[in-house]
Amino acid sequence: QLPSLEKLRLAELLLADLEMPNPEIDAIWREEAQKRWQAYKAGELKTLSYESVMQKYKYHRSHAQAWECSKDAPASSVATLERCTIRSHA
Repeated sequence: QLPSLEKLRLAELLLADLEMPNPEIDAIWREEAQKRWQAYKAGELKTLSYESVMQKYKYHRSHAQAWECSKDAPASSVATLERCTIRSHA
């Protein structure tokens, strides 16, 4: 179990790594998107209505958590964590 500040540092490193482009992964996703488009056009892919997707999104969003920070919290995300708490949207 990592302390909160260490968790935040780890999350920042992971997110920074994810933001770096990877041509190999981009090519895999491009191929997957093409396969899905072809399956859709051939009627082989089940689709969902806009309404059902939005209803699911609204449910998950209403049960999400958010950071609530004091107004004097510094701009640095690591330092800010010390003056923040997690609150539920629900």
